[in-house]
Amino acid sequence: MMATAPPSQPRAKLQARKISLASPLPPVDGPIPKQFYPKLVLLQALKKPVSEHRPREAAPDQVSEDRRDFLDSFGYLCDYKKGGGSVTAPALEKRPESNFLWLAANEGITMEVKEYAKTILIQLKNVDPTNQADVEDEILQRAVKLCFPRIEVYRLEMVRRVVSCRRRLAKEEPDDASERKQHRDCLTC
Repeated sequence: MMATAPPSQPRAKLQARKISLASPLPPVDGPIPKQFYPKLVLLQALKKPVSEHRPREAAPDQVSEDRRDFLDSFGYLCDYKKGGGSVTAPALEKRPESNFLWLAANEGITMEVKEYAKTILIQLKNVDPTNQADVEDEILQRAVKLCFPRIEVYRLEMVRRVVSCRRRLAKEEPDDASERKQHRDCLTC
């Protein structure tokens, strides 16, 4: 089987007839642009359309909706650092003997996250009305400890925004002293 050469010009020119590819790419002329055209076509084909986030469709029943909410929350608990590498996608697999929770992450699941997830699942299995508050506190403490890098990014962003807000408010001069005091009280950390 003979390998085919990459296209050297738009398909419409090769076929010698007008075909609308609805592509924003300009026509290619000259030797240098022709060598880059196949790469531009591939890039255009692989580029995903950017659209606004759409909320997911409602689940068919309340149990399915609760399961989705649990998985979303559990995934967020396991996403311990900012930047996308630790973004965790949990999934449930129903097995005859029990359910199985799968975890996937962009840069893999670390042993620390795996142990953390196992511990939280054990705690959730053993929760009852008498120990619910204690279990919630323990899970919160574990989450804060593991997710400290992410929390620190959020904290620093909040500090940056508070400083910016204070600067803007300092430039605005309220008309009377009561407004000035209200702004001061509002901005006290």
